Amino acid sequence: MKKLVFLVFMLFVSKAVFSSHVMGGELTWTCGTGGAYTFELVFYRDCNGAEVNVISETIRVWNHPSITDITLNFVSRTDISPSCTEVAGSPPMLECGIGSAGGNGAGAIEQVIYRGDVMLPGTPPNEGWIFTYENFSRSNALTNIQNPSSYGITIAATMFPTPNSINNSCTDSSPKFLQSP
Repeated sequence: MKKLVFLVFMLFVSKAVFSSHVMGGELTWTCGTGGAYTFELVFYRDCNGAEVNVISETIRVWNHPSITDITLNFVSRTDISPSCTEVAGSPPMLECGIGSAGGNGAGAIEQVIYRGDVMLPGTPPNEGWIFTYENFSRSNALTNIQNPSSYGITIAATMFPTPNSINNSCTDSSPKFLQSP
């Protein structure tokens, strides 16, 4: 429960730091076969902004004695722009398009997913292992804040020890939103 509350809190804090092109997201993990964790980064971006990395993204690891970062490979990108019935004389349906500034209007949104497996030896300390993803891709075209390119977003999640923790073995999966925004 603490993880879910922390994740939701971080999402609201992230929005408060005026992130634009990355609008929000989640960082989760599942306990896989052979003791490896599968980490997944899902973020939602404004299609009118900067292009995404279609190779990989890196998440930072804090408080772990030997692992400092995890590379997550690009999995997919999906246009999740709202779909509406077109009305004569109205603007066209929103679409994400291709590349940087490929969206055709405010509200064009894309879901981007990265995933990777990692062995995390040891057991998290009481303060947990903290995983963070940072993106600083604000558009200088924004007019509602000063120096928009100096703001970004950080998505964070914390893995705490569990009563069933066994050294060098994953026993816990993170909470995950069951419905996309």
